[in-house]
Amino acid sequence: KNTDEWIRLGSVSKVELNTPTLFKTTIETQTGWINAEEEFSAYVLTTNGQDFNVMSNICTHLGCRVRWIPDQDGFFCPCHNGIFAKDGSVVSGPPPRPLDRFEVKVEDGVLFVKRG
Repeated sequence: KNTDEWIRLGSVSKVELNTPTLFKTTIETQTGWINAEEEFSAYVLTTNGQDFNVMSNICTHLGCRVRWIPDQDGFFCPCHNGIFAKDGSVVSGPPPRPLDRFEVKVEDGVLFVKRG
């Protein structure tokens, strides 16, 4: 089974400059004979509209979902008060490492991320 999978996130035109934008999509997974749907979310950041940094919305501490807080210019994890900078690096709290990043490609104005 090929574990490297490109997931379609959406149009690059939806990404605001200098503001992490949350993309949500549903992906179909298959385990044996069972088909299931799984929600996949990621934050996309660009400073120039051409280069994209795609980060997981899952805290690296215990797997809670982080959310972007514009007033704080950072990501916040409500479970144990973890704080991440705009680029996903750890600012404070218990997270042991930055938010996970995904390999990204753009085809015809559409963002894809690699999940492997």
